[in-house]
Amino acid sequence: MRTRRSRPPPECLDPATTPLLSRWWLTLGAGLAAAGLVVVVALVVRNVDTTVRRRAERAMQGDEPEVRDARRHSIIRLKLRQREAVAGWVLLAAIAVYTAVAVAVALPGGPVVEHAPSFLGLVIAPSIILGVLLAIALSALGWRRGVPRWLSVTVVVVGGVSLLVAVVSTPKDLHLAPLTTAAYLLAALAAILLAALVVFWPMARRRSFAYQGWRGTGPGVIMLLSLGAAMLLSTLLVLGTQCALASSGGPTPICPLTPGGLTTPVAYRNFGGTVPVLAVVLVLFVLVVALPRMRTTPRLTTPETVGGRALREPLRSYRDGRVPQVKSAGKLDFRMLNARRSAALFHRGEPVLGLLAALLALGVIVAIALPQPLRPALLDLALPALGLISVAAVVTIAENALTTKERPIGVMWDLMCFLPRAGHPFGPPCYAERVIPELRDRIVAWLEADISTSAGTVGDRRTAEERARDELRALTTRQRRKVVVSAHSLGAVLAVSTIFTLGADTTDGLKNIALLTYGTQLRAYFGRFFPELFGPAALGTLPSRAPSLWKADPWLKQVVEDHLAEGSGGRDPDVRDKPTLRELLTQPDGQIAWVNLWRRTDYLGFPDASFKDNEIDRGADEFGPPLYLVKVATHPGYQASTQYMTALRDLMRRL
Repeated sequence: MRTRRSRPPPECLDPATTPLLSRWWLTLGAGLAAAGLVVVVALVVRNVDTTVRRRAERAMQGDEPEVRDARRHSIIRLKLRQREAVAGWVLLAAIAVYTAVAVAVALPGGPVVEHAPSFLGLVIAPSIILGVLLAIALSALGWRRGVPRWLSVTVVVVGGVSLLVAVVSTPKDLHLAPLTTAAYLLAALAAILLAALVVFWPMARRRSFAYQGWRGTGPGVIMLLSLGAAMLLSTLLVLGTQCALASSGGPTPICPLTPGGLTTPVAYRNFGGTVPVLAVVLVLFVLVVALPRMRTTPRLTTPETVGGRALREPLRSYRDGRVPQVKSAGKLDFRMLNARRSAALFHRGEPVLGLLAALLALGVIVAIALPQPLRPALLDLALPALGLISVAAVVTIAENALTTKERPIGVMWDLMCFLPRAGHPFGPPCYAERVIPELRDRIVAWLEADISTSAGTVGDRRTAEERARDELRALTTRQRRKVVVSAHSLGAVLAVSTIFTLGADTTDGLKNIALLTYGTQLRAYFGRFFPELFGPAALGTLPSRAPSLWKADPWLKQVVEDHLAEGSGGRDPDVRDKPTLRELLTQPDGQIAWVNLWRRTDYLGFPDASFKDNEIDRGADEFGPPLYLVKVATHPGYQASTQYMTALRDLMRRL
């Protein structure tokens, strides 16, 4: 029986034999070059129009409109050119240093220090990049909560440098030297200080972020989720490729990941070993949250329906702030109650995602903080778990794509592509920059088709902007044509953005445009994650709290708060000086040309104004389209309900 011997890699391909660390000036040069590249990336991220334009507008307050526009454009161009020039020179300097280091390393000779840690080149590069990205994500946790950026960045940099020193200074026998111990302690103190700043800084200034996503830590949470997802995919690719190459010579029971074969980055091996543990913790947490909720059948509040049949087991409010439990009901009623309970479980996704972000951050810290890779035996146990996770994810996505269920990849892509490129310069292109102007042009073209204006006549000396403003003002006073914008789910965000662009030219409101939304998240999610764009000051509605993990109704606090509040929201003059969506759609007789349909069985549909009965939110039928078998309606299918046509006719009468 022949056995296959593992041959060590050639010395020319083994980065551990390079004499880089034996020459301190080469190591210093490589570090400076890496810092230069980081500076270039930071300048590219800052090189967006939003920040420069905001500073330019602050510098030109009080000037005439024409002078202000000209000066603003000139300042923007000057600032962008300066940043591009600095980024270009820094990039050239980094390239020159890297070239010098590469030539020096490639020269023959140069002794190698026997006990010095090996320079692994591309093998150690993922750990460095991962540490920089983790530092940015952790510092972003306090951006919205008022923590000064320079302070959070300083704390994160001190902790990162201390962690790097601790990892590099750890001997091979893992004996903690005084320098290593001090470095680890300093990194731990930096982490504790950062957590204290994020938690107690707003409290010291008496500021509350209860009505914002993840209590104001949304930027950091989103970055941690993105970093964890990218690291997970990269780990599966790297370890899977290594396993395939290492076992290509013959069948092996377990993928060999022992030293002496292919050299893989330490970060991927450590992260791959921690992913199964993190997955088990997350699954156990979800089970702890879900199992108690599945044992009982709560009776949740339902909205008032206009038109069609009444909802089963209706409930307007909670007495004494308690969610009643249903012990006896008909079979069809229990089916509807169970559907509401299942949708309520999905509503708890926000705090679960917050826990996932924390677990991914912990996994990344373990991946870069361990001085040596995990033992091969642990990786041999982790690889089957990683394979099972990847296969389960692929099967789930394929099964959802081949059926009529919701497609999670499409939903995430829609969320990513809505934000302008200024918000994520390295992300996919934004479709809202094209859809919103096109939708606005179609609305304006439809409304002005039956109105004769003087635009384009001979001798008209008005500018194009003045003619457009006069035409739109004429549209608001004539009632020949009407438009009802119907939007579902994420489409409501596009519709609201379009109406805001229409309302930018008039302060009298839009008297011939109505809005019909259904299955939306304007108040529950977008109003909390993007309060400046869709918050209470923009929509003119009541604010919304985060869902609860442990209550029978995740929105129990919000339901009680809405019933105690007077009215259903309005404009706060101290926060926003422009008309809200509610004001733009208010008709001369006081009626609001806006109706939102939602139902408790919808896992992505919420009220836009209040859980209390109001003139905007209405209920929709919880039964699906009429088929042979009874089907519970969830997120899609609002157009097939009787309440949809009733709301459409009602809006046409309000205009």
